[in-house]
Amino acid sequence: MLHGEQWSASQLAPIMEVMNSLKSQLKVFVSLVVVLATFSCLPNSVLAKPVGQSYASIYKEMLAAAIKADEQLVTDIETVAQTMQEFAEAQGHFPDMGDDVAGLSLELSAVLPRNPYTSDTEAMKPRATDLLDEYSQVVNTRAQVIYDPSISETVVDRLSLQPSETWKAKPGTVVAVTNGYDLCLVWGAGIDERPVRDASGRVRLTVLKSSSN
Repeated sequence: MLHGEQWSASQLAPIMEVMNSLKSQLKVFVSLVVVLATFSCLPNSVLAKPVGQSYASIYKEMLAAAIKADEQLVTDIETVAQTMQEFAEAQGHFPDMGDDVAGLSLELSAVLPRNPYTSDTEAMKPRATDLLDEYSQVVNTRAQVIYDPSISETVVDRLSLQPSETWKAKPGTVVAVTNGYDLCLVWGAGIDERPVRDASGRVRLTVLKSSSN
């Protein structure tokens, strides 16, 4: 490219996807490093490790456990999405400010399995994941329904590449953002408390539309 020539949007798109993918992987790495850095302030029962096991091997266990947890989270996103779609079909719209979104959040949480980012679940069996509990401080309510009338189809693509800074939740939380009318976006928070992404770097975002509109 010649000096002074501007990049077009189509040329920038693939570059941005690669950068977002690298950024997502870096966030997971940094999050796990932060967990390891908390060793000095954790109980001896957590710090204890089998003889001969290095911290590098513990990190690998934690990374593998986090990947398995992400896989379960994707399944949970689809579970919440299905329930939200059923709500829209029954009511003619997605939840709005007149609906009991707090009650709906509890109902959605009830149909989800245990949080995959806790050490007592199958996906997080390695001992090292006790540290993840110390780091994430996961709450029991796994689902959240948020009313945001500002979302529309025109911002979906942008959000899948660069999610809002307000899209942050405890690891394992599944969030359904609705405009209260014809659109609902469902995402899940990974170990870094931000939307979990796919291999291309895009947010694993399930987009729902009300068939009544």
